[in-house]
Amino acid sequence: MYIVVYFYFHKAYMKIAINTRFLLKDRMEGIGWYTYEICKHMVAAHPEDQFYFFFDRQPAAEFIFGENVHPVILFPPARHPILFYIWFEIAVGQALKRIDADVFFSPDGFLCLNSSVPSFITIHDVAHIHFPEFVPYMMRKYYRYFMPKFVKKAQKIFTVSNYSKQDLLKTYKVKAEKILVFPNGCREIFAPLEIKQIKITRERIAGGDRYFVCIGSIHPRKNLAMTIRAFSKYRQLGYTGKLVIVGRMAWHTTAVKKAIEDSLYRNDIILTGTVSDQELVNILGASDALVYTSLFEGFGIPILEAMQCGVPVIASNTSSMPEVGGNAALYVDPISLESIVAAMVTIHKDPVQVLELLNSSKEQMSKFNWTIASKGIYSSFKESKSIR
Repeated sequence: MYIVVYFYFHKAYMKIAINTRFLLKDRMEGIGWYTYEICKHMVAAHPEDQFYFFFDRQPAAEFIFGENVHPVILFPPARHPILFYIWFEIAVGQALKRIDADVFFSPDGFLCLNSSVPSFITIHDVAHIHFPEFVPYMMRKYYRYFMPKFVKKAQKIFTVSNYSKQDLLKTYKVKAEKILVFPNGCREIFAPLEIKQIKITRERIAGGDRYFVCIGSIHPRKNLAMTIRAFSKYRQLGYTGKLVIVGRMAWHTTAVKKAIEDSLYRNDIILTGTVSDQELVNILGASDALVYTSLFEGFGIPILEAMQCGVPVIASNTSSMPEVGGNAALYVDPISLESIVAAMVTIHKDPVQVLELLNSSKEQMSKFNWTIASKGIYSSFKESKSIR
């Protein structure tokens, strides 16, 4: 009896290894926040399991979500295609064997090919296929060679929108049942501001003026040069206000810098760089609208963040963005200056339509939940273990 009971308890939990290299204190962006929320919810829901978080540098204590989380630091820091190969194929492969993991989950689209451990991957989008010119040469080569191999290797592929699923099916010709859609949620910190806080934030950020806000790292796919030109045209029509751009300068930023220099209203275009979470909530919540005219997104989390802050959304009518915004966003053609200007004017002149957007956002937000996403992903892990 003793032996049977021990065997039962010994097999009752899973050892779940997760690539958490994008959990970077004060430097989190889209994939980092995705990793954070999925892992945090999963750890809290399953104290019976043991989680091994694979970092490529010393992690902050805030990322160790429970006593059942074991941080594992693997060398070298993986921020270049050559280092990706060493980190995933050698360091991760050895760690998976050493801890005798039941599953390996990689939320950033890359896998270890050198392991027999059942592996799961989240591919957020295939932007590198649609816009290869925006991807550095070595990264482009890495994607082209390894992504088909990762797709083939994965037990299941998770993605964040139905648009991305169809894109993956078209690109990699895999069976539809291999790709599961679990949409992103929105962090609880995002919420409407009180009137007093709106006034304080506008004073601090924009000298008391109203403003549109753009959120995200600055690179060509985000289409910020076009947004800046649209803002300038909007101002030429006689409207007032400023444009606040929140995010780090990532790569190929020359066009954005030139658009600012060429604008007659350059002094009313504010670059904040990266800001704290609470400051992001304040800046977004005090804005007239989020302007999110990206050329391509696998999801578009800032759309949810704006809706949860009670802020109207101007979004592109391309890729996944209409799926995320539903009836709660004002859609534009991202390559049409006139289309973006017209949406800005609508936000200024049509309070009835703005109110309709805000009312619709409450229903739209109910479709997105981190708890549901993490449960779906965990269920795939559990199924994999049961059939081993």
